[in-house]
Amino acid sequence: MVLLDSFYQNCDLDRKLQEEVRRTVAYQMGCAYCMSHGCPTQIIEDAKIKAAVDFAKKVTQTQRQIAPLDIEILKEYFSDKEISELCAFICYGVGLARFGAVLNVDVLFEHPESSLGNSYVR
Repeated sequence: MVLLDSFYQNCDLDRKLQEEVRRTVAYQMGCAYCMSHGCPTQIIEDAKIKAAVDFAKKVTQTQRQIAPLDIEILKEYFSDKEISELCAFICYGVGLARFGAVLNVDVLFEHPESSLGNSYVR
């Protein structure tokens, strides 16, 4: 997950915003592993985070081109650099979640009675 770590460390976007977008993408794409890291917040009060999450939902729910109006809405809250970072972050998340969903990646958890320590859930 080096690329994801790079996004988190080098992106101008707030970490809380990134995490909310990541959770949204995970649940939109249906990757069990990605979803195991947290549920999206149900009520988002921060307008900037809400705009990013709404945009992430639109990107994950449509195969169509994003409309210029969608980008204009983002410009109320984000610089051009931040919009580029947001798009890259969403697209990376879509690819990662799709990869996990296609391969049915298991969720790793600590199993208390296992002498091996870790077990996998299907």
